[in-house]
Amino acid sequence: MEHSEAERVLQRLRGEYRSETVPDPDTFRPLRAVMDGNSKGKGTQNQGSTKSHLYEICAVNHWKAPLFECCNDEGPDHHKLFTFKVIVEIRGLRTTTIECMGNPHSKKKAAAENAAEGALWFLNQAGYRFKH
Repeated sequence: MEHSEAERVLQRLRGEYRSETVPDPDTFRPLRAVMDGNSKGKGTQNQGSTKSHLYEICAVNHWKAPLFECCNDEGPDHHKLFTFKVIVEIRGLRTTTIECMGNPHSKKKAAAENAAEGALWFLNQAGYRFKH
């Protein structure tokens, strides 16, 4: 995706992009709150995991739950590295699907959390934030 196309997607998600084919942006209500900088998935019980924040944002906005997939496992059995991706379908003015790949990790949970961080970063840039 080119930079200008990515900017248009972000503008559409924020309701800033106008065209004759786009419905009223008031029908598209992003969750507006403040997200703190700790999205490492290592929070306290009150903060929850990065994955749980992603699930909550999807639930509040009435989107489908995010789909996590282990898309790669490499290395010998005693030292495997897992790579996860997360797919989030954003329903709004237009349905947009984002797919975020995480970095390889030795634990599946850490790999899934890393993929969720990428999705949260994108949603944060698009104006979807969650206060925890």
